Amino acid sequence: MLPHPSVFSWLAGDWTWVGRPVRLEVTPYGVSLNADPFLIYNADAAMWVLVLADPDAFGILIGLGMRNGEARFTGDVTIEGKTVRLRQILRRNQEFAVEIENERHSDGRWQCWDRGLLERVMPSN
Repeated sequence: MLPHPSVFSWLAGDWTWVGRPVRLEVTPYGVSLNADPFLIYNADAAMWVLVLADPDAFGILIGLGMRNGEARFTGDVTIEGKTVRLRQILRRNQEFAVEIENERHSDGRWQCWDRGLLERVMPSN
């Protein structure tokens, strides 16, 4: 069973992340990022898996999808060789931007670690 196509289909297209162009595409398993798996839907568990595949930060985070314009994914990942309990929050603030906030779990509570803006590339006329 595939995810409902509209859950994250709004992500499809060209974006800018930290000054770099990225391309997101809807696939049979969910959403790809620059042709690599990014969001994978597990129909049996009704959960989404967010894949981090950067040389300095890798692992998987698990979430339930979008609710009220926000998606939360949580898991243990490796960042610069250290295991970190991470929560990544995607907030669709407007049609052309998504705020991505990373929180680390430390001393029994979540603390904002960093945040950035995923900005849609607008076609030039």
